[in-house]
Amino acid sequence: MKRSEMAVPSNALFGLAVAGETNIVVKTVLVRMLCKCGGEMKPTGTCYTSYPPQYPHVCNQCGTNATYNVSYPEIRYVTE
Repeated sequence: MKRSEMAVPSNALFGLAVAGETNIVVKTVLVRMLCKCGGEMKPTGTCYTSYPPQYPHVCNQCGTNATYNVSYPEIRYVTE
């Protein structure tokens, strides 16, 4: 039998079984980066195109500079 004549089961995609959907309840969390002085680190709007990308931040109280792998504040999703 030729490959083009072979029947493909409807629940298979490229040899892998297709799974169904599932629902998971998650909680949205806002993560802020705080400075040692008690201020909050705010992004400068710049992104260094390194790998991984780097995001420079400045403290809104003392002016301290720091660079992170994410831009704060960041929204994360956690399961309960």
